Amino acid sequence: MISQENTAIIIPVRLQASRLPNKPLLDIAGKPMIQHVWESAIASDLGRVVVATDSDEIAKCIESLGGDVCMTSENHQTGTDRMHEALQVIDPSKMIHYIINLQGDLPTINSMALEKVLNLLSSEEDEIGTLVTQFEREEDLKKEQFVKAVCNFSGSETESYAENFVRKQGDYDSKNLFHHIGIYSFKRDALEKFVTLSQTDQEKNEITVIQRFMPKQLGEEEVESVIKDAIKKIDAKSLKDMGKAMGYLKERYPGQIDFSKASIVVRNILEN
Repeated sequence: MISQENTAIIIPVRLQASRLPNKPLLDIAGKPMIQHVWESAIASDLGRVVVATDSDEIAKCIESLGGDVCMTSENHQTGTDRMHEALQVIDPSKMIHYIINLQGDLPTINSMALEKVLNLLSSEEDEIGTLVTQFEREEDLKKEQFVKAVCNFSGSETESYAENFVRKQGDYDSKNLFHHIGIYSFKRDALEKFVTLSQTDQEKNEITVIQRFMPKQLGEEEVESVIKDAIKKIDAKSLKDMGKAMGYLKERYPGQIDFSKASIVVRNILEN
C-alpha cells in the first residue's frame, strides 16, 4: 500500500542544461525555478522530497530552504539515471517502494498532478505511470519539440496504456496523440529494471531531433570575444559591474554559453 513512509519524490536537476544553461536558477516571480518545483513537491505531502543534483549552486539553494539534497555524478545522461543513483544513497535499506521522478524544470506543476501520477501505481499490475494532457493548439501536433504519447482513451476514461511516445505525428490519428508531461512514477523493482535497459534506436533518433532545436553553442574563443564585447558595450570597469555584465550576456546568449565558466572569464577580465 502506498504511504508517506514508503514514497519519495526525487527531483533530478543539473545546472548546465544544453539548451538553456542555469535554467533551474532562473528567477520566476522572485524565486528560482527549482524552488517552485521543490515547494510543490513539499506541499503534496506524499513522501520524502529529495533534490538530486551535481551542482553546488542548486544544492545551496535547496539547503537554504531547509531541503534535502543528494549530490550525484555529473556523468548521468538522463534524469532517471540521476534519480536512481540518489535513491541508492538515501535509501540503501530499500524501505522506499514508490518513487516519483519530478523534473526540475516544471515550475507550474501542482500537488494534484503529483498525487495523480502516484495513484497510477495503486493497482498490482501497473509499475510505471506518467501524465498526459490534450494539446491546446492543433499546430503543436506538428512540432517535433513536443513529445506525444499515443493513447486510446475510451469514453470518459482517464487512464490508458501508452502505445508509444513520438515526436512526429506520422500516421497516428490526432485524437490519439496527447502532450506528454515530464513526470513519472515508478515501483522500485520497475525502476531497477528500467535503468539497465539499453537506449533504443528511437531514443537515439529523438536526441538528434532535440539537437536540431538547440541554439548553437559558442566555442571558447567566441565566448571570450562576446564577453569582451559585452564589457566594452556596458562600459564595465570593475567587479562591481560583474552582475550587469552577466545579465547582459544571459539576455543575449541564452543556451549558447556555459555561464558558470563565463563568470570566471568576466571576473578575470574585470580584475585585471
